Amino acid sequence: MANSDNVSKNAAHKDKRWYERLLPLGAVLGGLGTMAVLYMGYDLIKTRMSPCESIFRQTAVALSTKLKFLKAEGELEIGHDKMAELSERAQMTALNLKTCCTVLDAGRLNPEQFIACKSKARSYETRVDEIVTLVAPAKPNASSAPKSKDPPPVASPDLGKVNTKVAAAIEVSKSFNQHLVKVRKDQVLETLEAITPEHVEVTAKEKELNNNLLQSNRVKIDTWVTGSIGASGDVDVYSFTTPKVHRDWITVELQNRSTGFEPKFVFYDSEKTGFATAYKTTAGADLSHSFVAKPSTTYFAQLSSYYGKSTGVYLLRVRSGKAYDKFEPNEHILDAKPMQRGVTIEASLMDGGDVDYYALSPTDTADKINVRIKNMSNTIHPAITIYDAQKNSTNNTYSTTSGADVEITVSVPAKQKIYIRVHDYYNKANGSYHLTATVK
Repeated sequence: MANSDNVSKNAAHKDKRWYERLLPLGAVLGGLGTMAVLYMGYDLIKTRMSPCESIFRQTAVALSTKLKFLKAEGELEIGHDKMAELSERAQMTALNLKTCCTVLDAGRLNPEQFIACKSKARSYETRVDEIVTLVAPAKPNASSAPKSKDPPPVASPDLGKVNTKVAAAIEVSKSFNQHLVKVRKDQVLETLEAITPEHVEVTAKEKELNNNLLQSNRVKIDTWVTGSIGASGDVDVYSFTTPKVHRDWITVELQNRSTGFEPKFVFYDSEKTGFATAYKTTAGADLSHSFVAKPSTTYFAQLSSYYGKSTGVYLLRVRSGKAYDKFEPNEHILDAKPMQRGVTIEASLMDGGDVDYYALSPTDTADKINVRIKNMSNTIHPAITIYDAQKNSTNNTYSTTSGADVEITVSVPAKQKIYIRVHDYYNKANGSYHLTATVK
């Protein structure tokens, strides 16, 4: 009887130990279950709160899985460098899609652009799928393949097709990058249009692509253009043709409509040779640059961020100064403007490179003529050169003192005209002057 009781007690004790062992296991499983529920709940809430983050994660995970397979099975055929670029492009694709989603507020601001972004991302994923299909080993069907101790040979991928598909995937990624830049610019410009300053009449808009001298936006003189630098390293190039007939001061001015943009201009002539640079390192600053331009000539203005990192919206205008006097053009002796004895000419040198020619009308008598420059500026170093009727240089005078007056007396034969050349001695200064030729 005692033995029977001991057996019962031992059995009960064993049952108790078994039950006690289950308690910690149940607690662990219960804790894990609770954590899983909490994580799933958090994940669900996070997805609902941030659809763009969800899109990013789904795209990134899908591409990562496929690229891991390619790295394990096909890196030898694809090549290490191209495999690395595919991986980088995959990350860029996922990030570009997230950025597009954020910029367009998950498609609420512009559904068509959002659909285009998703299509670009799917296109890259499709190209990766095609590479996977080419690289994946050809496995025989287990039910139909004859039994053999030796495994059947695995077909080698067509390397030409693989390279073609890899190149296609990379091009799709590049296209997505360009598309995203346009989306961001369009969105920024829509914001600009809503807050257009009242004192500026905007009559034109920048159009992509315009990031090099061969793909510039042509703008008209004295016309405002809206534009934006929409991504790090972005460049906008504008071209313009100067008015006919006159050399003139041309000013390219930028009104900054962003607080973080540091503008920089590089200017190129008609032969695409750079000749001037202007910039501001102050974020949000306006910028302008002036230069004397030839008539009927095309110039280029390249705009970017000074440090290549900031973005922003701006207004741009190319303005003609109309700084020439009424005797222009008279930069060449064949374009010399007629002048009369005793009549004072009021004119100006527009810049250091400006030269003015005048032709003094002939008379029936030989005369001594005094040619005098009265300096109306404190900048010009006045110089006079006299040419005979055959355009030969005969006399000259000058002063190296800025603001000085000069004069010269010459003999003029009967019925012969002379030419008078006025310029700055150092070919540097500009300013106004009065020119008079009188008989002595």
